[in-house]
Amino acid sequence: MGGPVLVIELAEPVPPASIQRLRELLVRSSSRFEENRVGEYDLNIHAESLGIADTGGRR
Repeated sequence: MGGPVLVIELAEPVPPASIQRLRELLVRSSSRFEENRVGEYDLNIHAESLGIADTGGRR
């Protein structure tokens, strides 16, 4: 099932320590986490865990 996609392009390389901290945050936040390449993530986060009510696709 597809969902929203977020792409962030940065002006310069991110230090490895910052990437590691982001990876750790995503692992804790996600019910499914994959990193195919460094800095490229595929994950599943339920809206409720971010404090967003699930509307079932309705606005």
